[in-house]
Amino acid sequence: MLLNLLGEKENISSQMIMESRNLPEFNLFISLPEVGEISAALFIGKIGDLLRFPNHKKVNAFTGVDI
Repeated sequence: MLLNLLGEKENISSQMIMESRNLPEFNLFISLPEVGEISAALFIGKIGDLLRFPNHKKVNAFTGVDI
């Protein structure tokens, strides 16, 4: 069962990366140090279009990082 779940995780990760590669911000995110393809895909999936936030404080509040 664990092997099946790990395989499913890999398939989902691959699909997320393939879909994210079509977006212009994907290349921007992976150009940052220590950010890989899966991290960039997860960030895009969580945040969506960064242009909808007027400043970094709104992004922090949306993600729950703001104190």
